[in-house]
Amino acid sequence: FAVLLHQQPSDKNPKYNRLMNIYLCHPSRGRPDMAADCIKDWKSKAQAPDKIRHFLSLDADDPTRSLYPEADKTLINENAGMVQAINRLLPLCEDESGLLVTLYDDFSPPERWDRWLAGLIKAKGAGVVFVDCCNHQLQTIQIGSVSVFKRWGYVLHPEYKSMFSDNDFTEHATTDESTTVIDARFALLFEHSHPVITGRDEDMDETYRRTNAQDRYDQGAAILEKRRANNFAA
Repeated sequence: FAVLLHQQPSDKNPKYNRLMNIYLCHPSRGRPDMAADCIKDWKSKAQAPDKIRHFLSLDADDPTRSLYPEADKTLINENAGMVQAINRLLPLCEDESGLLVTLYDDFSPPERWDRWLAGLIKAKGAGVVFVDCCNHQLQTIQIGSVSVFKRWGYVLHPEYKSMFSDNDFTEHATTDESTTVIDARFALLFEHSHPVITGRDEDMDETYRRTNAQDRYDQGAAILEKRRANNFAA
């Protein structure tokens, strides 16, 4: 179904959105400047930035880690990949009635994104929100109630390192009878400036190459096949 954003309850009550905590879970590597621009963009477009908590997850072997902007909480660990870096942040999201959003360096949200997402969760109940992220078949950004991810025990399934983890998220959420999917793909656009999407090969940096490496594709494809066969059971 298409979501009519102009009819969200938060339009009538300016305090509606302020009751919901929003956690931006931000994995990054080798991109301190890009990450700083990213969080600045997200906060500047938020209606209630005071309710946003920014959690950053960095790699211990990243020589640029000391150059990153200050976050509400920064974790530095030996991470096997982006997925593990994200999942480490889930325990920091203490308010189970709050909203979790994975913050990637190459994403940009629409204006008042926090208001719309909070309004959808409040109107439809706890669940995951599917948005337009430049691929209607695949959710390359993860958005949902903290309670859902806590029930799953992860944001992205921990067997993945990077590739195909978003396929798993999309299919798992869609097939899990206990999870409500709020479909806002035709109403909310979160721009994804990945070189594969933009065609700007010059933007393909070391972090992209590491994440998109062939061994990550092979590893992720095998995990996804196994997970599908097992109906995405834990």
